[in-house]
Amino acid sequence: NYIDMAGAEMLVQENQRLQARGGGLYFCGLNSAMWQYLAEGRYVRAIGAAKFFNHKSQAIAAAFRKMDKDICRDCGLRIFHECAAVERA
Repeated sequence: NYIDMAGAEMLVQENQRLQARGGGLYFCGLNSAMWQYLAEGRYVRAIGAAKFFNHKSQAIAAAFRKMDKDICRDCGLRIFHECAAVERA
């Protein structure tokens, strides 16, 4: 759980790139020092506070809500618990 300014800037840029494609980055389980660094540097604001979670299950659930369910229907992997809620094609 360490990042420098260049790494934080890269995360912001990667999030912007993914958002342009309809996705984004989701973070979970950051320690307090990491959260403070990202918040004070305004990286949390740049990425979006709603993309930061305390637990992995919360991050997965948030990402799953944004997923294209038509793609999910054709996916055979079913790796997350949420996948069971999507009917197969």
